[in-house]
Amino acid sequence: MTVFIKCDDGTLVNAATVKQIRPMRLTADEPKRGLKAGGFSHYSLISEGETLKAHRMEIDASALAGVTIPAAAGAKAVLIAEDTEAGRPTMEAIITRWMPIIAWRIRNTVNGSGEPIFPESPASNETVYIELPDGRLLQSDVADYADLEAAKQDRLQAAQQAWDLRQGQ
Repeated sequence: MTVFIKCDDGTLVNAATVKQIRPMRLTADEPKRGLKAGGFSHYSLISEGETLKAHRMEIDASALAGVTIPAAAGAKAVLIAEDTEAGRPTMEAIITRWMPIIAWRIRNTVNGSGEPIFPESPASNETVYIELPDGRLLQSDVADYADLEAAKQDRLQAAQQAWDLRQGQ
């Protein structure tokens, strides 16, 4: 998941590059917007050696939690979705695209589980499958597939079941 923070000057900052976020307290002469003086409304972001200012970040703090490490060269994921416009999905309706993994955000340092960071956010209808060195595909903590064809077949079956349920309503 790629998360961007919009700063007061309109700049978008990739959250993966943010090294530190510090809350800035309101002063008595700043607009309160329902907050008391001394409350937090602005944040100072330290990113790539520069300090930026963001107003009331609308971001889940857990999206920034954890350690971010660069991905190994060649790390990639396959994103799989289906075209539901043409009726009941068939294998021809299964759409795949590859995307490089640029970093990993490690949230649970006990077992080392992490989530990939991509150069762009996957579409909401795409499922992310991480390609392992032996060619298997891993769908988060959900499933492990022998290869791309097995993952596509599973996605097709799920899409067909969902389509059949919608038709029965």
